[in-house]
This record gives sequence, C-alpha cells and structure tokens, in this order.
Amino acid sequence: MPAIEIAVSRFQEISALGTEVGTLRERLEVRKVLDRAKGRLQSECGLTEPEAFRWIQKTAMDLRKSMREVAEGVIEHGSSGKK
Repeated sequence: MPAIEIAVSRFQEISALGTEVGTLRERLEVRKVLDRAKGRLQSECGLTEPEAFRWIQKTAMDLRKSMREVAEGVIEHGSSGKK
C-alpha cells in the first residue's frame, strides 16, 4: 500500500509540474509578443519602452482584450494612428 501511495503522490507532483511548465511557456510567449509590439511602437511612434507598454496596457483595458491580443494587432497591422 505505501508504494501505491508514493506512486500516486509522485504522479500528482509530475502532473503539477507539467501544468506549471505549460503556464511558464505561455507567459514566455506573451512576453515575446509584447516585446516585439513595444519595439514596433518605439520605432514607428517614437515612444519610450514604458510609454509603449502603457499604451498596450491601456488599449487592452479600453477594448476589453488581453494585452497579447493588442500586441499581436500592433505586430500584424502596424501602429498607424497611435500617439
């Protein structure tokens, strides 16, 4: 019986770690998209990095979208009309 309990416990730990790895991968992908969008806003609109981040953040709140969605829009469609 103790061996089964240990096996179940280890399985739960491994499952939790798998979930955590997935979450961390998603966060890294979001960060990459945000960095690309910030770079585009900086070069095309002359914004500083904090200004570009704040623009993405505020636009996401105003449009009720995720920051990732807004950043992907900036990358896809450019920054026409921003600032």
